[in-house]
Amino acid sequence: MGFFVSFCILMIICLFGWFLHQKTIKKLVFYTNFLQFTKNALTEIDYYQNKLPNIISKQNFSGEFSVVLQNYKNDNLECLNSFSFLSSEEKNEVKNFFKKLGRTNVENERKDIGEFIKVINSKIDDIKLVGIKKSKLRFNLMIMFGLFVFIILI
Repeated sequence: MGFFVSFCILMIICLFGWFLHQKTIKKLVFYTNFLQFTKNALTEIDYYQNKLPNIISKQNFSGEFSVVLQNYKNDNLECLNSFSFLSSEEKNEVKNFFKKLGRTNVENERKDIGEFIKVINSKIDDIKLVGIKKSKLRFNLMIMFGLFVFIILI
C-alpha cells in the first residue's frame, strides 16, 4: 500500500512539472502562429490589397490562435482570459493589437503590423532562449523532487 501511494504522489508531482512545461510550449506555438498571421496579413495588404475580413478568412490555424481569430471576427476577444499560458500583460498586448487592426489607413496599418512583428519576434526569441530551458529545468526538478519524495515515503 505504501508503494502505491508513493508512486501516485510521484506521478502527481511529475504531471505538475509536465503541465508547467506545456504552458511554455503552448505560448511558443501561440506566438509562432501569431507571427505567421501578421506576416500573412502584411503580405496580403501589401501585394493583394485585400480587406481584413478576407485576410482572416484565408487563415488556417489550429489551437488557441484559431480561437482568437474566430473571436476577433465576432468582435469579442474575451477568450484570451481563459488562456493561462499568457500573462495579463501579454493578453493586453494581443487585445490592443487586434483593437487597432483594421481601424486605420493602409500606411499606418503596415507600420503597426511591422512594429508588432518585431515585438513577436523578440518574444519568440526570448521563449526559445530562456523559456524553454527554464521549463525543461522545472520539469526535471519536479521529477527529481518526485523521486526524492518517493524514496522518502518508501
